[in-house]
Amino acid sequence: MSFIKINYELGSLPDLEARVAEGSVVIGRLYVYRGYNNKLCFVRNTRFPCDVVLNTAEQRGPALHNDVVAVELLPWEEWPSEPQKTILKDDGEEATATVTGGDVGPRAMPTTLPDGRHIIQLIAPETSKELAKNASAEVALSLQMDAPRVYEWPTGLRAAGRVLHILSRCLSRHHVARIAENQVQPGQMLRGDYYYRFRPINPLLPQLAVYGQAILPQYQADINNSLFSLALMEDEHGDVVKAPMTRDILLSSVFSFLGDSTSTEVAGNAICASCEVRNEPFSAEAEDCVLKDFVMPSPEELARMGRRDLRRTEFVCTIDPATARDLDDALSIRRRPDGGYHVGVHIADVSFFVSPGTALDEEAQMRSNSTYLVDRVIAMLPSRLSEQYCSLNPSEDKFAFSALFEFDRAGDLISEAVTGESPEWFGQSVIRSSCRLAYEQAQQILNDDDAVELDVSGAAAYFGLSEQQVRSKVKKSVKLLFELATKLRRKSFDDGRLVLGNTRLGFRFDKDRINAPPIGFYVQKQIEANWLVEEFMLFANQRVAQKVVQFIPNGALLRRHKAPSSHKMNLFRAALAQHGLPTGGSTGQELQRLMDTIKRDHADVYYTVCELLKYSLMAAEYLANDPAEKDVRSHFAVAAPWYTHFTSPIRRYCDLMVHRQLLVALELEQRMKAAQLEVPRIPDPSGQVKPGEEIFDATRTIAVDTLATKGLYYPQSQVELMVTHANQCRLNSRAAGDMSVEFFFCLYLTALKKRVREDPQMPQQICTSASIVKITDGSFFLFSSEIATEVEIGFKDTHQTFIFQGMVPQEGKSGSGAGKPETEEGKTINLKAKTHARKKGGKSTMTSSSDKGGRGEKMRPSSNVTTTFAACFSWGKPPHAAAASDIQQDGDISETTEVFRLFTEFVVELKTVVKQGRLCLEMIVLPPWEREAARLACPQVPTSIVEEA
Repeated sequence: MSFIKINYELGSLPDLEARVAEGSVVIGRLYVYRGYNNKLCFVRNTRFPCDVVLNTAEQRGPALHNDVVAVELLPWEEWPSEPQKTILKDDGEEATATVTGGDVGPRAMPTTLPDGRHIIQLIAPETSKELAKNASAEVALSLQMDAPRVYEWPTGLRAAGRVLHILSRCLSRHHVARIAENQVQPGQMLRGDYYYRFRPINPLLPQLAVYGQAILPQYQADINNSLFSLALMEDEHGDVVKAPMTRDILLSSVFSFLGDSTSTEVAGNAICASCEVRNEPFSAEAEDCVLKDFVMPSPEELARMGRRDLRRTEFVCTIDPATARDLDDALSIRRRPDGGYHVGVHIADVSFFVSPGTALDEEAQMRSNSTYLVDRVIAMLPSRLSEQYCSLNPSEDKFAFSALFEFDRAGDLISEAVTGESPEWFGQSVIRSSCRLAYEQAQQILNDDDAVELDVSGAAAYFGLSEQQVRSKVKKSVKLLFELATKLRRKSFDDGRLVLGNTRLGFRFDKDRINAPPIGFYVQKQIEANWLVEEFMLFANQRVAQKVVQFIPNGALLRRHKAPSSHKMNLFRAALAQHGLPTGGSTGQELQRLMDTIKRDHADVYYTVCELLKYSLMAAEYLANDPAEKDVRSHFAVAAPWYTHFTSPIRRYCDLMVHRQLLVALELEQRMKAAQLEVPRIPDPSGQVKPGEEIFDATRTIAVDTLATKGLYYPQSQVELMVTHANQCRLNSRAAGDMSVEFFFCLYLTALKKRVREDPQMPQQICTSASIVKITDGSFFLFSSEIATEVEIGFKDTHQTFIFQGMVPQEGKSGSGAGKPETEEGKTINLKAKTHARKKGGKSTMTSSSDKGGRGEKMRPSSNVTTTFAACFSWGKPPHAAAASDIQQDGDISETTEVFRLFTEFVVELKTVVKQGRLCLEMIVLPPWEREAARLACPQVPTSIVEEA
């Protein structure tokens, strides 16, 4: 890949550096929020108390997404206040508070694990010089310019500033783009002396401009439906060039013609490019790091390697999606003599095949994770590793990292003090999977379906058993795993774990037509076999996190999930209450009870409520643990004080890092035992001890260079840098996956509408129901559970027929309504809907979006909560005079207005449109008077375009 780079030379701007040292200018990385045209940006640095907000194009200046910038802080009196949110006190009365994040705030790191084991630091913490060596560019520059270590900014205000200088830039030179709308009519040739605007598919970038004569004639015939790779132009200083007479359009040239935007190959490549997913083949240097052939060592050699041979002692099976090719986890189980359970969680030992510092390791770290599109997988590792050497394929000897656990009958780890037996063992092993099961096959076993087909011929030959005997062992294992998983699941719910229903679109294709659009779709939902596996993965992740933290607290790679804010929880409860649904508290236990109640009593809205709640929760993220910092380290949804990712090293680099950290921790543990070192005692509480010092004893340090695993050790600063990259890559991959699903659904919808035109018996307008699950200052998000899809709609979206009137001010509690205008508007909408339905020959039973408690007698009255986000829209005047005469008794016919709130439900028409240069799904919200008739005509979205057999 080619980049446009800017690197600041220290000492070149002494006045700026002096202001950085005094704190009036700060250095951070600029992040564009959602889209370049939104103007809103945030500047971040881990040393800041909070993000610095840039609200205007003037404050952002020429800076682009991901630039490291010097920002002049505005005077404090110009800093906006943190939003004041209305919340509920315990007595039900309203109170006002400034919301600053999760309710469970930062805390000092405990010195013991949940079971009482002491946390100790045997490796000395990094010095300031070592920290700067591995720091991110923004932190390193701050340190080099002697920026304040602590910024004392006023609380209750949002830091604001303006960009003074771009200090560092690493911008990809090539970008996928499509010509902007309404510039070229079909068949029209381009003018050679004219600049044409292109929209990059990446919404974080500004528009690009290309000179007409630079676009070859053969690419102009169908230019409106074509994708190009454009190369940014540079000036003599190596910076980007603005198009003439423009403020922020970047001048570009055509690098390559990619092809038809509706081609699955072209679209997939464009999606990867726009989401910054590395889609090119692995380099020759990386491929050379993969063993050309791998032969399993002899038992004697395995023993010398310290690798435990579990091939005949553990009856191992894998349970994965039917189409999976990278099998990185497996399970084994047997009943203990005391009635308890012996369980093995076996994870592919990628760390054996990928050595730190190699070209392969560096490339895997840059990719960070595998990305799953509908039609392909962009793997983190070469296929020889991901699908062969590392994948736990059946009847093949494989290197694994195993975790063996001993549970009692109740599903608790046994007590070593009582039994004299260790409750867990971690170590490198060699295993042999006896059977590969798809989730559906495992579910058949749980359902006692004798028709399940299992391929166990290899295992039968290996163990010298009949295939029937092996099948019996597989079924027994699956049922025993489910028995224990049920107990573990119940205990985790008692601890406060939260599990939300998850759905996703899947597609059916004609196997005989390569690269053809889907012929059907279906909604994937979780089954029992899914969470059977999940329970053991969650348990192993928690125990591994504790083991790593116990011996490497500085820089332990964790996965955290902060608790939701009070404000978001109040908005969530208000939305439920206005819909007549039960509400609950904000703890994991309370939320889980609430979701269970809704799933049982209001199943038709369960998945919509799940989406609504997801937006009310914080996002999980990777974290490099720092014992000296007060921080949030726990995982709210899992209800775990310590959590990490250990179980998917083939597709997540962070899991590979955790494997390496675990190996270091296990060696440190052995060194302690061999030297008969005692765990350092907790210092006297009355002593003056800095945070983090209570776990470090300088007299007991172990030098990293003396470790056999020294090459696997990560200093804390390096982990911080790598998890920042991993968090961004994870978001990019998720966005790419979502865009791929949306693209293929658009292809299906296009093919479906072609079929509709040919078959008058099919609904001529493809409609579904959708509800608002999120509202921002300029848009709202609609979710349809029928198609498991979400679409963002701008308040001023030109594809819509409504007109944005403004945000609705807060006017009291939801149970009493929001004032008389809303009530009249609700009546008007109802009357128009009923009248229009009568004209179409139907009877309206629809409830308007403004109805209170509109789900019938089963719903309880709205609770005493307040909502703050709502927007008012005008639909204009109804088209039918008859409807108007029914509504208006005297005077002119008034326009219909409607208030959009969280959980407001609409009938929408599904269409495909071009947005930001790519094919997108649009949900056209129908006017109130059209909804009933449209839904009667199209009661459900057709799930296939071929005749069912």
